Amino acid sequence: MAYVMARMFTGLGTSTVDQLSALAIQDLAPKLAAKGGLIRYATISYSDGRYGSFSVYESSEIAKSGAQVATDWVKSQAAMQAARLDQTMEGEVAFALRGPADNNGRLHAIARIYRTDASLDDLKHALENEGSETIRSFQGLAACRT
Repeated sequence: MAYVMARMFTGLGTSTVDQLSALAIQDLAPKLAAKGGLIRYATISYSDGRYGSFSVYESSEIAKSGAQVATDWVKSQAAMQAARLDQTMEGEVAFALRGPADNNGRLHAIARIYRTDASLDDLKHALENEGSETIRSFQGLAACRT
């Protein structure tokens, strides 16, 4: 089952979010991919001023290995010395679909991470059978993962 990790940082030092994002895409993403099992990696600028990453892996074990690679990378980068890991959220992907939008260029994303007492199967069933038609109708949708 695919597994997601969202990491949120505060503290920029002398770098901008765009500079840190470019550094992570250029240097960290290939390291994560080289370990195998990485499905998607994206850097994020959150609306509350934090920044971070959103990674999707083939399994929780691979995600945990990727998290260690990322932790070591952050510690080794001078540009990240002011960074403080503020929050990490992780869990299994219950639902994913591709939308009709073109995946070229800079995309905006909304990631929804829920804490629920519902089983993963119940959540997946509800999203697939009750929510997918509505979600697919969102204009400009490139992809949805929950």
